[in-house]
Amino acid sequence: MAITESFGTERAAASQLFFDRLALQQPFGHENDSQIFGDFGREHGAQLLEEQLIGQYFLKVLNERENAKRVMVDVGANHGNSLDIFLGMDWTVHAFEPDPSNRARLLASWPSCPKLIVNEEAVSNQTGLKLPFYASEESTGISSLDNFTPGHRKICDVETMALRDYLADHRVQHVDFLKIDVEGYDKFVLDGFPWNADKPDVVLAEFEDKKTNRLGYNVHDLANVLIGQGYTVYASEWLPIIRYGIAHDWRRLVRYTSDVDLSETWGSLIGFLDQPDEDVLRQLTMESVKFGAGTSKVSHPADVAPSDVAYGEANHLVLSANGTYVAIAERLKRRSTALYLAGRFAVRSVRTVWRRRFGVGGLAVATIILPLLIALLAPSGPLVWPMMALSGLGAAALFVALVLSALRGYLRHRDEDARRRYSAILARIDASNRRTGKLAEELSEVREQTQRLYLLDQMRSKAQCREPQIPRLDRDFSIEAISEHERPG
Repeated sequence: MAITESFGTERAAASQLFFDRLALQQPFGHENDSQIFGDFGREHGAQLLEEQLIGQYFLKVLNERENAKRVMVDVGANHGNSLDIFLGMDWTVHAFEPDPSNRARLLASWPSCPKLIVNEEAVSNQTGLKLPFYASEESTGISSLDNFTPGHRKICDVETMALRDYLADHRVQHVDFLKIDVEGYDKFVLDGFPWNADKPDVVLAEFEDKKTNRLGYNVHDLANVLIGQGYTVYASEWLPIIRYGIAHDWRRLVRYTSDVDLSETWGSLIGFLDQPDEDVLRQLTMESVKFGAGTSKVSHPADVAPSDVAYGEANHLVLSANGTYVAIAERLKRRSTALYLAGRFAVRSVRTVWRRRFGVGGLAVATIILPLLIALLAPSGPLVWPMMALSGLGAAALFVALVLSALRGYLRHRDEDARRRYSAILARIDASNRRTGKLAEELSEVREQTQRLYLLDQMRSKAQCREPQIPRLDRDFSIEAISEHERPG
């Protein structure tokens, strides 16, 4: 049995056992027949690996073209979180990542990879526009053409590219998988796709009405674009975002209809050009769900306030923001990496304490400041030095806690990277096993044909041995000689 087949069987069995037990403890049912799987709460800490689900769908369902050169277009590639599993399956990936830091990290993760083409343009419905691009220290995953959080700062100007122009320039005949995650601009990307020339087998696009309502569309408009092109659409729904930069909570996978209320949540629309078997889709979803620390422990969600935007020419957003902080950070990084890292740690520490000012952060600051104030305001006496010592201990404890928090975040990131690479390796092994299996079948057919030819040759040899031996006549053995020989003496 192939390695991945064994692994997949064991994983499916483990998934089924887990969900059976979970259902006994706290049933999660279906609202209606359109619900494929789930309805988890924050207490479950569920997360759906949507790219893994789609990768397995291609391997197990759309496998009739396994020897074809498959193509993925990843719009909003970030660090390569989505494309790695497809590179591991020997696909060609055309990635777009306008954020310079994210793009550098993506290229560092896949150095000199001939199957990966990384582009710096921001994909939209038009080519050639020059627009400001924003990033946030809060999360590397929310870089966007829109400064939709207070923490967004302009980092550069980018040019836009419509996929209809890019695919024509690069002579891409067919896109197997189109993945879009551009923080609100997903419909613009779809509007720029050459639907008359090609239709991807699977499309993954992010939705969140809180971002897109001010851009002129909602989740139903986004879904209608796919439905209008003949896709069966499913919604991978996640619970409302508590704060950027932390793990989010997945709720369910549901077949999209206009009656499904997605206005207060967010997630991804998955469009299948060929309507999938929903039992198979449910099983693949079960195998792609993981459980971790939920966000229910986050006590103070950060409000995401919409920024002011104005529509400019070409019906595209023209945005503005103050990029002072990013500019200072870039200059400091060029002068000294150590100072840059120290400054970044200080800024993130201050933000961490500020976000938790009504909880642990506020208590830690109070532990430092109050004893210090008592020591400074009190006359010389026995309380001065103990209070100063207590303040120093509080500061040291806060520093250690912040260092451990930063180290924990770093290790968590490394763990996520390792898991993604592990998934990519498994996918590559699975693809290799499938190719090896096909070669084994072809070899078996060749052996059978060789055996048949050998048996046929043996039968021909035996038939020749059984034929009667006819005497050879000399050329001068004439009729007259025969008559003379037979004449009586």
